[in-house]
Amino acid sequence: MSGEAEAIRSGGGGFFSARGRETGRISGSGICLAAIQLLAQQPQAALITLGPLLAGEHPDPESLELASAAYESAKQTPQAVATLRQAILLDPKDVNLYLDFANLSFAHESFQVGIDVINDGVELQPQAAPLYFARGVLYVSLAQYDKAEVDFQKAYELDPVSPSARRRKHWRRRRRTIWIAH
Repeated sequence: MSGEAEAIRSGGGGFFSARGRETGRISGSGICLAAIQLLAQQPQAALITLGPLLAGEHPDPESLELASAAYESAKQTPQAVATLRQAILLDPKDVNLYLDFANLSFAHESFQVGIDVINDGVELQPQAAPLYFARGVLYVSLAQYDKAEVDFQKAYELDPVSPSARRRKHWRRRRRTIWIAH
């Protein structure tokens, strides 16, 4: 983990989180409008709406997460990645930010980069089953099936009733079928 991430994890993140809540009333309507614009497939309009929220001294992770989705929708992947990394640094315990990063990594076949970021999330949230499942999917994409199986098993142990756990069971049955067929 970088020194900057460690500094935020050990105390800086609390300030930014509180700051985001303080401005939530002001920025809430902007975030809502930007989300609607993004759903309407107008990512540039969403980015314009988010502009004032992002230009502040301390943008909140929610605005950054939405901006990342807008950048990706506008086919500005490098900016989407940079914005999502910034959100993770501001709120390193938000599991959804890591999952968003895993989705970006998967979509662009940057599997190892996604694994590296998920590893940071697992270090901070070792009981978050979705992180293990996401990392398992990325391992499957790299044909590292043994590592994937370990992560799927861990996800199942942590949350046996989640949809990802059911998918893990399906994947395991399919994997056995493939082995039998060969």
